[in-house]
Amino acid sequence: MARTLQQLTIFVSGPDTVEAEKAALRVVVDEINRRSEKTHAVTLRVVGWPTDIRPGVNADAQSEIDHQIGSSFDIYVGILGSRFGTATSRHGSGTEEEFERSISRFRKDSTALRLLFYFKRDAEDPFSIDLSQLQRVLDFRQSLSGRGVLYRDVRDTADFTQLVRAYRRIDH
Repeated sequence: MARTLQQLTIFVSGPDTVEAEKAALRVVVDEINRRSEKTHAVTLRVVGWPTDIRPGVNADAQSEIDHQIGSSFDIYVGILGSRFGTATSRHGSGTEEEFERSISRFRKDSTALRLLFYFKRDAEDPFSIDLSQLQRVLDFRQSLSGRGVLYRDVRDTADFTQLVRAYRRIDH
């Protein structure tokens, strides 16, 4: 008898400086799927910018991303490094806007969504860091604790990958 697979969608959010972590997440999810589809009848799907967003028109680019992603995801994964990202007309960056939409949804129904946030703290060339971007990341990071958000720091892509692989339980 064929089993029906439950699909959980993971929305990964972060500026282009964390593309390596986004790609690593997709690789780990593929590995998890090979096991979980057989053992738990669950499959995970990762969506995010730019891989899963097609061209479109809206009030602004972030509005089109928000429209295409919608609220049809089960897990939000936010990642920031030393760069906060490009401001939108509503928030300090697209990542912040995506996070705010997600936490608002969580506050309305805490069973509707899991939120995970990571800060990449790898050794970047200090002369290449945009200090205003870094300050925005630090301000955002500091604001999370007061909002009840528990986040994790990762050293680099390998550390992030190892941490994601360590999450053996799929619960929602």
